[in-house]
Amino acid sequence: TNPPRQQQHQASATASSVRQRSMADIEQGESANISVESLAGDLASSLSSPEARSTIVAKVKAFYGQQKQRLRPWKEFAGKPTLPQSMSETTTRLQSNMRKFQANYLLIAASLAAYCLVSSPTLLLALTATFLGAMFALARKRAGRALKVLDYELTPRDISIIVTVVSIILLYYSAAGSTLFWLLGATICVSVGHAVLMSSSGGGVSLPGA
Repeated sequence: TNPPRQQQHQASATASSVRQRSMADIEQGESANISVESLAGDLASSLSSPEARSTIVAKVKAFYGQQKQRLRPWKEFAGKPTLPQSMSETTTRLQSNMRKFQANYLLIAASLAAYCLVSSPTLLLALTATFLGAMFALARKRAGRALKVLDYELTPRDISIIVTVVSIILLYYSAAGSTLFWLLGATICVSVGHAVLMSSSGGGVSLPGA
């Protein structure tokens, strides 16, 4: 009679182990959801928390200092362009110069982005309103507080929907999509074209008139 009881006991223990693992998986999933919400909440509270602001400022300063050290002299950046003689040389130039002049390309992209904002005040206002609206919606969601407008009470979900719809309308009428594609296209053309035409070894075929 003992073997059947032992098998029954082992089956019961196995089922209990499976249930425990399932509960652990569910708890891990809930923890992942909570961590995502916490990350969004930290972003929302970054404007009001001195500690968060100081952390962001420190990271920005560290990134700026790193890129400033990597910035190559513009005289070297504007060297003599030459045509690559083979596909392998083109690939080598592209990989080497993308690493070498990374900070220069980032500065060019930032300059183009600044030009887009200065030349289009509507886009600047739309991006500013979108950012502030997103921060406000995230802050309300984290606090779980509703917003009373006249006789209506807007839940955090309602606020998020309104901010999303208004942001899409503002970005659409400010031509944010076409501006973004122009910025990406111009940055890629300048970076890739420069990286392919610049040779650190002095090889290649000189361009006509160069």
